[in-house]
Amino acid sequence: MPIKSITAAKAYEQLWKSRDTVGTVLLTMILDSYGQEIFDMDPQAFRQELEEGFRVSDIPDVNTDKVWALWNSLTTDLVHTDVSTFMNSANVLSGTPMSYDVFDIADPYECAWAITELTMLDSNTPERLSPEVRRYIGEICKELGLYRLPPSLSKVAEMGPKDYVANIESYATDTTQLKIMVENQIQFRDDVQAYVDRRTGKMMLELNNVPLMNKDSGSWNKFVQNFANGVNK
Repeated sequence: MPIKSITAAKAYEQLWKSRDTVGTVLLTMILDSYGQEIFDMDPQAFRQELEEGFRVSDIPDVNTDKVWALWNSLTTDLVHTDVSTFMNSANVLSGTPMSYDVFDIADPYECAWAITELTMLDSNTPERLSPEVRRYIGEICKELGLYRLPPSLSKVAEMGPKDYVANIESYATDTTQLKIMVENQIQFRDDVQAYVDRRTGKMMLELNNVPLMNKDSGSWNKFVQNFANGVNK
């Protein structure tokens, strides 16, 4: 794969080496340079091709995990319907390496970002989620103390009875305790949404600066603007 300049080579290296690079950006670079055919390779050959093509050694496993999680979400239903696959995908998309030895839940932050990133790639993501995945998202939010949900989770989490929030807050013994409960919930909710917003902003910046092989400034700028408008709806 020809690399246009030293600047492009440095940009590729920085993006592939950082464990914090957004998965959509990595997937975009691969599809731009190789098309879909590269995903027919076995994992070892896939990694070798990326390291040789982008001239980057020792790509972190979590970055290739991000790419496969997103690709699987586009080509299969597993990410949307199988709870274990959803949890693993949510973890890696937030930068946590996949582990088959340790049970690692996907917390509300990771779930919120996973839903956001999957929806960016496929607007039908909320409709594709199975009842089991929706229930997992709702239960993990409740288990970790979040019941007033941010926009990124409010339409996909199954929280149980519609009056769940009122029931929880009915345990407050007085107005002072109720006020504290509500304030804590608002802070938690806003923290989760702020995490999603930071990741989204980072992704837009990376997408705008990535040295793609097949883009001209006019069409690309229009694409980025339309993408940003869709994200902000």
